[in-house]
Amino acid sequence: MRALLAAVLVLAAAVLLAACGSEEEKEPTATSTPTAGAAATATARATETPRATPVPTVVATQTPVALEFSWQTSAPREPVAAGTTVELGIRNKNGAPGETDVIQMVVLLPDQRTLHFDAGDVSGDAWTYFYISDTSQAGTYKVLFGRGPWGDPIYAEDSFEVSP
Repeated sequence: MRALLAAVLVLAAAVLLAACGSEEEKEPTATSTPTAGAAATATARATETPRATPVPTVVATQTPVALEFSWQTSAPREPVAAGTTVELGIRNKNGAPGETDVIQMVVLLPDQRTLHFDAGDVSGDAWTYFYISDTSQAGTYKVLFGRGPWGDPIYAEDSFEVSP
């Protein structure tokens, strides 16, 4: 009996071992083992670096500060003879390239009359010139440079003398 019982146990163990087997002995099934492509995709997903949202780069820039207008004028410094054509000029010493301003000129004559001159454009730091030929009166001629037809607002003043 013992021999029979031992034989049954050995047979049962053999059947059990055949049924369970090791993992290497099992045949893969389509549903339990992923394909090579699926395994590669799963591995790639697992090792893929997460994408970061790009952050805009802030570049420190210095905005040029517009300088205040600094008007410079030119007029004869020595008295001129009556009847002489006089050159009068104005410029913005701080003018930047491409920066323009419209200038008008008014001249107060010694007899208190006024002469108005057409507008001129001051561009950058370049000089703009006006010419006055009505210098028949002896005395001081006051020159006003400004925006409006009467020189208002006045940007700069100058003067020159006409001798008799």
